[in-house]
Amino acid sequence: MKTKIFFTFLLFLTSKHYAQADTLTLPNTTVAEERVLLDTNVQKNAVLSFEDAVKIALERNFNVKIEKGKQKQAQNNKSVLNSDYLPTLGVNAETYTANTQGYRVSGGEKSTYQNSKSTVIGTSGELGFVLFNGLSRLFNYQKLINDYKISQLDFRLALEQIILQLADSYYQYVFLSQQEDALYESVKLSRERYERMKMRTRYGQNTSIDLLTAEVDYSKDSIKWLENQAELIKARNQINVMLARSGEIRFAGDTAVQFKTRYALDSLLEKARKQNAEWQAKQRRVQSEQLLFRSTIGSWMPTVNLYARYSLNMNKTPYDFTSEQESQGYRLGASASWRLFDGGKTAVRNQNQRIAMENAEFEKERVALKLDSDVRLAYMVFENALAIFYAEQKNLERTQKTLKRALELYNSGQITSLDYRQAQLNYINGQITYYKVLTDLKKSELKLQQLSGELVQMFE
Repeated sequence: MKTKIFFTFLLFLTSKHYAQADTLTLPNTTVAEERVLLDTNVQKNAVLSFEDAVKIALERNFNVKIEKGKQKQAQNNKSVLNSDYLPTLGVNAETYTANTQGYRVSGGEKSTYQNSKSTVIGTSGELGFVLFNGLSRLFNYQKLINDYKISQLDFRLALEQIILQLADSYYQYVFLSQQEDALYESVKLSRERYERMKMRTRYGQNTSIDLLTAEVDYSKDSIKWLENQAELIKARNQINVMLARSGEIRFAGDTAVQFKTRYALDSLLEKARKQNAEWQAKQRRVQSEQLLFRSTIGSWMPTVNLYARYSLNMNKTPYDFTSEQESQGYRLGASASWRLFDGGKTAVRNQNQRIAMENAEFEKERVALKLDSDVRLAYMVFENALAIFYAEQKNLERTQKTLKRALELYNSGQITSLDYRQAQLNYINGQITYYKVLTDLKKSELKLQQLSGELVQMFE
């Protein structure tokens, strides 16, 4: 009973398209175009190309904004204001009141005083400059500049990952859109077969088993179509999230997927070694570790400081003992300090930094080998995907011709409904496989472009 009710619901759902098709004639249109035009609840959606989606993501995606903020921080860090090359300027001021008691001798006479209050006011300003600190300042500043260049490479690497993630979602959406067309066409063919079976059964040309088989096939195809629609909505929402916009915004994917048919492996390897963001960042990190090691060596050297100081002091005491005292003046000087032994902390820090520098070299070599392997693997995946695409393209043409011929034979009673059903499944599966291979081919091409360091440049 439940199966019958569910099938009736599916029949009603899909019958809306056919009820409208009885009143409208749409020549020279695909199944997808016919479905969109006939469904009064669905408006024609604007096509969002992958290039436009990437541009929107690079402007609005929150991860992109976060990475831009990190890059600004690195840019601030390399400023001369953070380099210790500028002098320091400080101002001090103090005032206090003292309550004292004692005696004083003046002119041979001794006089005492109690609760004598005196007020002291003083202010000073000092200008200081580090003249030499073992070149640590120089190496630290060079490291800050190098770290900024690393942040630029990390930013490009983050953009590449976002583009690849968007490509996965976008071309999955394109695939599901194409698969929806194929599944809907399958529903359409199954319905026509089911209606034909009903007519033949009514006139005694088929058995009830044939009718039930057609009914089950129609139900299965309808369920697959509905499930694909749910996946399509999910994929669309995921793209909208990456584009930082409302999930209610509807759009159509660009099904005109374009790709290059030939890449040279040697050229890809050469570009990767020169332009790959991860590889360049690792090289820069080795330089940062080397600069940091040189900076730690500077800890063994003395530090020389220059300073200029100006001070003004005023002392007020009771007038019967003394009057006001005021002093002012400036001082120019230099100081030097040299920590000969700090308990071994500098030696340990120097040893650890030497190990960190060696580890950075090992990491660079590892990334170099991995990059070479990744490029070769991505190239092989692309070449295989390209060969499979051409093969599936031919298979789709064959299954389409087979289905057309099977329909003619089925209408003339020369083949059974099962034979026709098999031809139908072969054609639908051929369509789905073709679209899947096409989108996978495009994603493999984007991976090649990312490894060779050309992905972000395509959208700038």
